[in-house]
Order: sequence, then C-alpha cells, then structure tokens
Amino acid sequence: MQLAPRTVLLSIDSETIPLILSFQGVQVVTQLSHPSVQLQTTRQTILNVIDARLTLQKAVLTDAILLRGTTEDLAAFHDGLVTYVSGAVRCLSFPLVLDRFRYASAKLFHSNHETNAWE
Repeated sequence: MQLAPRTVLLSIDSETIPLILSFQGVQVVTQLSHPSVQLQTTRQTILNVIDARLTLQKAVLTDAILLRGTTEDLAAFHDGLVTYVSGAVRCLSFPLVLDRFRYASAKLFHSNHETNAWE
C-alpha cells in the first residue's frame, strides 16, 4: 500500500522483475516503459545486507545497490521496504523463504563460477 500506485523495476544479477504496485496488490508484468523506481543489485549484496555484513545505507552509498527515481518515489520505496522487512522477520514462513533464496543464490554462484572458470 505504501508503494501504490507506482511501478518498480528490480534488476538482480541478470534477472529483471517489472512490477506494478496498486491498491489491489502487486502484479508482475513483462516490461515497464518508465518505472517509478529502479533498483539494481546482486543476490550477494542482498545476502550481505540481510546478514549484517553491509548496511543498507552503505550498500546504496557504495553503489552496491543502485536506485533511480524521484525523491518522493524513493522515500516511498524505502518506507515500503522497511515495512516489508519488519513484517518478514515476524512471519513464521520467512526463514524458509530466506533459506530457498540462499540455496538458489549459492547454486547460481556455483554454476556461474564453473562456467567462468573455463574462460
């Protein structure tokens, strides 16, 4: 609700996720022409922030997380992210979601490392 009505383009490693956020919910679409907010980062950066090896502020200031948007849209995105994380840490199923993200990230890193080792 804090992000509605906006569009968000998440780019994590080589995956791009275009989202339309409305008062009815979130819709994943195939593409966005002019997203309100663009976030670009890596799975490793997300895990570094989650595991407190890197603060969100430092990640943004060092360009480990790139954000684009108006001040108003970025402030709403920040507020929505804080609300999401606050709810996630209280959610009983979130540790499983995080474990799946860690597993998928490790698997992707391992396969990319093997692929790049032959170059």
